[in-house]
Amino acid sequence: MARKKNEIRRIILNYVKELQKRITVNKVILFGSYAYGNPTKSSDIDVAVISDRFKKMDDIARIMLLSDYARRIKTDVDIDPIGFTEDELEKSDYFEIGGEILEKGVVVYNANV
Repeated sequence: MARKKNEIRRIILNYVKELQKRITVNKVILFGSYAYGNPTKSSDIDVAVISDRFKKMDDIARIMLLSDYARRIKTDVDIDPIGFTEDELEKSDYFEIGGEILEKGVVVYNANV
């Protein structure tokens, strides 16, 4: 069943709270069907996690860390995270996933606000 926006936001903020135990999270951007207003009952929660800590991590380490913490959140909807540094995201091409996130994503958490 597709979730309401405030419920998705709560799930993401719980995820950020858990993740902050391990890394500093600068920003989290929701993208995909929940951000674009067309989720289905099988939709997952697609999020881009922005952290300076990723500068020292390869892609596999990022995926493992982010996925491990996503599994800790007690919800029946999957969280599908992808990690970027701020610089990596800003330099993304429109045709890459980062470009889609920049163009259409919704900021759900921003440590600088």
